[in-house]
Amino acid sequence: MKQFIDENFLLENDLAKALYNSNKDMPIFDYHCHLSAEDIFNNKKFDNITRLWIYDNGNGDHYKWRIMRASGIDEKYITGNATDYDKFLKFARIMPNLIGNPIYEWCHIELRKYFDIFDEINETNARKIYDLTEKKLNKLSARDFIKKSNVSYLFTTDDPLDTLIYHEKLENEKLPFEVYPCFRGDNLIKIDNPNFLSYIQKLSDITNNKISNINNLKISIKSRLSYFIRHKCLAADLGIDEYFPYEILSDSEINNILIKRLKGLELNIKEINAYKTYIIKFLMTEFANENIICELHIGPLRNVSKVNFNKLGRDSGFDMISDQCYISNLAKAFSDIEENGKLPKTIVFPINENDYDAVLSLLASFTSNKKGFMQLGAAWWFNDNYDGIIKNLTKQANYLPLGNMIGMLTDSRSFTSYIRHDYFRRIVCSFISKLVINGRYPNNMEQLDSIVKNIFYNNSKGFFLKDGQK
Repeated sequence: MKQFIDENFLLENDLAKALYNSNKDMPIFDYHCHLSAEDIFNNKKFDNITRLWIYDNGNGDHYKWRIMRASGIDEKYITGNATDYDKFLKFARIMPNLIGNPIYEWCHIELRKYFDIFDEINETNARKIYDLTEKKLNKLSARDFIKKSNVSYLFTTDDPLDTLIYHEKLENEKLPFEVYPCFRGDNLIKIDNPNFLSYIQKLSDITNNKISNINNLKISIKSRLSYFIRHKCLAADLGIDEYFPYEILSDSEINNILIKRLKGLELNIKEINAYKTYIIKFLMTEFANENIICELHIGPLRNVSKVNFNKLGRDSGFDMISDQCYISNLAKAFSDIEENGKLPKTIVFPINENDYDAVLSLLASFTSNKKGFMQLGAAWWFNDNYDGIIKNLTKQANYLPLGNMIGMLTDSRSFTSYIRHDYFRRIVCSFISKLVINGRYPNNMEQLDSIVKNIFYNNSKGFFLKDGQK
């Protein structure tokens, strides 16, 4: 019987241990997270483990919220007005039931790595863990967590309207890691969003350009993208909810659709999809022109519980995996962009793992004869667990060179979530080692070590950084 989360956790044989131990100290290139540049600049501190893990001034970890709700915990103890200790106590009380759940493993690894606490998280130990972490948090801050995690680069997620003032301030800080903004263009696409008109007005104001037609909108978008690039932006992120649209209309028809929406009139589904298709293709073409990597997160169905959405708002843990088929639309959009200009380097993150085969076969058709040009993203969101990572690696290896994979991302608002990179790395080493043990790959340690180094860090650094960047 193996020990609970010891130094060989998830390392299933001697080869896996050797590969991991040789490369475990490689830095992290976090190309997608939801950390706040403001919190990093201000070097935010957390009063206690509840504020760090569960809920802090409206923000928190909806992975934990979902599991607490599923355990029958009242909302008062999740996002409500209960005391911080009572919230943590409720969370600790349900932890023993999370056998096989990544949250159970992640939380224990975080306690070990950042707090040197090896106790099991349960009701009995709750007070002790709360008090010990509270004491240690007096000497730990946001930057400390990043440095302890050996992060070299991290990309925040920023709306085109963001001022990037804290990125500007961070540029003047002498830090052992780089913080870059990422251009998150969802609100430019969602013409059916109730807030679209107010958003476009703000975009008009910030770019000093009255947006009354599609050409003015494109001018304003280019202006904001240029602003981001001046602040070291290397990547753009488009979250495409539920399905990827594809409806082609003429430029004049798209212009009329935008004008109609700006007048406050309702659009039909064909008009909505035509506008979204047009803007997505425009954005991706601009990304290619500016040598910006495009990250496509596709497929979540958002806010499925209207009752809970009305009570708690978006990003509160009420999203799900959509089963809408969108691959053919994505293929047609890629083909159009390629034919009329050029595709950007692209990473596709399907939320539904059943889409892996189709997406990977699509990506292999648009490689542009460039190494690693089109990527399947790491196991994301609902798939960010042991089984999900194994399936993602298996599918990657079947279709594209696994040795070209750009590795893990954090996709989190928590400063202690960087342990997910270590979790991923351990699984990668065991996955590769079993291919060797089963005679599917030679036991060539030099080659294996190179593959692991590339997946852990080198590939992502080479994929994102432009020539001449450190």
